[in-house]
Amino acid sequence: MAWFFRYDPERELLIQLIEGNFSLEDLGALRKARREQAVPSRAKRCLNDMRRCTLDFTLGELRKNEFAGGALETGGARTAVLAAEALPTAMTMLWGRMLEGIAEVHVFSTPEAAYAWLGVSQEDGDTAF
Repeated sequence: MAWFFRYDPERELLIQLIEGNFSLEDLGALRKARREQAVPSRAKRCLNDMRRCTLDFTLGELRKNEFAGGALETGGARTAVLAAEALPTAMTMLWGRMLEGIAEVHVFSTPEAAYAWLGVSQEDGDTAF
């Protein structure tokens, strides 16, 4: 498992790349690293590239984990998720429904569509970690 992130304050865009088997412990470590880098807990826009990722938790486990602490970190008020596999796509769509009224979450298969929905242009190096 590997994850990387970058925050662009000018575009108010958090970009996250997640690869390999991703667990709830990994999610906690990613969020902790973002806090240590002073990345807003809820950026205006977030792009999650999960095309090379498998999830090591169920939606029920994610929900219990997220709502137990009361400090919900959604990544972005508008979160675009790039997913190629059926499980991350389905889980993200269900997660988006659970976050209605808190954040907008949509799944895309291409970066171009995700950037267009976020309303920002794709820049060279955005996902080069």
